[in-house]
Amino acid sequence: MTASDPIDAAHLNLLLNDLRLPAIKHLWSAFTERADKEGWPAARLLSALAEHEIAERGQRRIERHLAKARLPPGKTLSGFDFDAVPTISKARVMALVAADNWLETGANLILFGPPGGGKTHLATAIGLGLIENAPLHENLARALHPNHRSGPETAGRSPRTHPRGSHRPPRQIPADHSR
Repeated sequence: MTASDPIDAAHLNLLLNDLRLPAIKHLWSAFTERADKEGWPAARLLSALAEHEIAERGQRRIERHLAKARLPPGKTLSGFDFDAVPTISKARVMALVAADNWLETGANLILFGPPGGGKTHLATAIGLGLIENAPLHENLARALHPNHRSGPETAGRSPRTHPRGSHRPPRQIPADHSR
């Protein structure tokens, strides 16, 4: 893995663009130099590049889901005072964050209590924890969004509201069978 030809390097950058591997595109040159100096086998070089690509994708996924979910900033589980609200089980909250199967089944989470009890903080922290812990749950941000409506009839669409605030059913367009 000696110094690469500029044409080969440009071609590799185009290929990595087409393959959508931005982390490898950014790192390959520095990694090949290091591999040459330290005598890495090819498999180790490819493994190191792939690990960085996966880590970068995971970070971008978290950032994308956080942006879509629009959660209020600064509300984490580590910042929630479970001692101030003894009726909330820290173990149960951590179990909700660790497993997202309750979202997969369509279960709801309802938090209620007096003002100032930490409902918003807790809901936001649970959402943040789910986003950080659920690498393959692509619809998570949509499920956490406050305007999300579930069901097959609304999949992939933004909720529409009637001017008075109630949800209006989707408009039905009659089929024209005269053709």
